[in-house]
Amino acid sequence: MSIQTEIARISQNVSNTYTVLSALGADMPTEQTSDNLALTAGTAKTVLYSEQTLTDQQKTQARENIGAAGAADIPDVTGKLDKSGGTMTGILTAQNNTSYTTKQVRNIFLIADGETLPDGSNGDICLVYTQ
Repeated sequence: MSIQTEIARISQNVSNTYTVLSALGADMPTEQTSDNLALTAGTAKTVLYSEQTLTDQQKTQARENIGAAGAADIPDVTGKLDKSGGTMTGILTAQNNTSYTTKQVRNIFLIADGETLPDGSNGDICLVYTQ
């Protein structure tokens, strides 16, 4: 492959990326050059992770289009819990650490009075209740 062919291919990928992101409503720089690829990748991430009301199908299609255009690899976030809230359907286990004065998620055990304490780790909370 000649250098001119490779330059043309990269140029087309940049152009395709801008087209896809613009169609999704992203605010793109007016000059479409390879110098803006980092900004383009950041914009792609912002568009896919934004609070826009994109359906899962639209997100999947955008990811496919961006990947086809040669932009940064965007992880699949379809079905993931939104930062603003939602219902988790699995068990969440917090990281154990000794940052006791830092606000964070903690693992909590509930046991009846007289039961053997579970094997906990640093930062775990165990509540004992009376039946």
